[in-house]
Amino acid sequence: MGGVVRVRIKALSEEVPSAFICNMVFAVLGIVPQDCERKVEETGFLELELEPQQLESLRQVVKRYSFLALEEVDKVLVLVKLRGKETSVALACNILSGLVGSRLENCEKDLKERGEMFISVDKLKLKDFLNSAKAYPFLSVKLLQEDNLWNTSTGDSSLFSDSWRLLSANVGFFAAYGFLWLILMVLSMVPLLGFLVSFFTGFYSYLGILYLATHRWGESSSPLQFSRLWHYLGPAVGIYLGSLLLMFLMFVGFFFLFLIFGGLGMLSDLSHSLELEEYTGGPGLISALIAYALLFLLWLLYYLYTLPLVYSRTILGGLKFETGFLSVFYPFTAKGLREAFSNTYFKLMVYLAVVLTLGMVLAILCVVTILLIPVGVILFLWMLSYFALTVGEYLRREYKPSL
Repeated sequence: MGGVVRVRIKALSEEVPSAFICNMVFAVLGIVPQDCERKVEETGFLELELEPQQLESLRQVVKRYSFLALEEVDKVLVLVKLRGKETSVALACNILSGLVGSRLENCEKDLKERGEMFISVDKLKLKDFLNSAKAYPFLSVKLLQEDNLWNTSTGDSSLFSDSWRLLSANVGFFAAYGFLWLILMVLSMVPLLGFLVSFFTGFYSYLGILYLATHRWGESSSPLQFSRLWHYLGPAVGIYLGSLLLMFLMFVGFFFLFLIFGGLGMLSDLSHSLELEEYTGGPGLISALIAYALLFLLWLLYYLYTLPLVYSRTILGGLKFETGFLSVFYPFTAKGLREAFSNTYFKLMVYLAVVLTLGMVLAILCVVTILLIPVGVILFLWMLSYFALTVGEYLRREYKPSL
């Protein structure tokens, strides 16, 4: 590599939460700068020292957000490629080291393995570097500006293929995740112990989705690590408890609606008629129950439809317990309703619904066919990957500081 580059990430709007920047850095680089949120709030930017490869990954993400800016404090990044396989790598590294004025670590390794490398050049020496490099025809030098290689938008990429690629590239992670899931399912059947285990099982899936969605949102190329799941324990528990509270409130709400709009009278008539053994109001009560059941089903479908929105709000809010808890109720606010039926979100959810429905049918068929149980397990893990990547893709496309 070509040495460390000092950069600053700035928020161009006061409405951008400091947690957004800190979580993005964690998602892309896997690092949590000390006192990150406090530094961003006090100075308006976060300053980091990065290797050129890290800077490449970070710049790819920052470019997608019009409300963020990434500045190199004193360096400019250039991409150097070798022209022709006959060119001596050692000679090229010696020349580049001379042009930069310092020894380039891992130069020969990068050029041999990838045929290219990133070099950070002092801004004051950039013009001399570029002019000197022209004297060597076997060197191709490209200045990485905004419209250069950083513009690697994945807007045309397929979530379908990306989710399979993520699964195949991180077999160890998904195997560990699925194995623990199976253990939890077995333990949940044990009397007494099962009650406690079922609580952990309830938010275990949230851990995986939050981790994978953040990984997609940050467009991180680093391998998934099972140990990192526990960074998301707080928000996962928040979503789980918030969902339980929401379900309870909805049950109570529908019960009171049922009583207010004639349900209490019908129940009274039913009780009285049963004593006389000549109740004739059964169809009316059944019709009312069916109507309220349909209303509850519509509410449940809407909640499932907006689950990706819950995850996205949790991530944007700083991946904390309270943000996870409160995000559960966001789809039922006026702003949440508008966002839930925005064009981008609706299209993503339609694709997600179709894919998950077909995937679920195939997975169940595989599980029923005992010999294909391993295939069914793989399909379930892939659906988890696809769901999480859809959340990350929505974040990448649609987040605005005014949200």
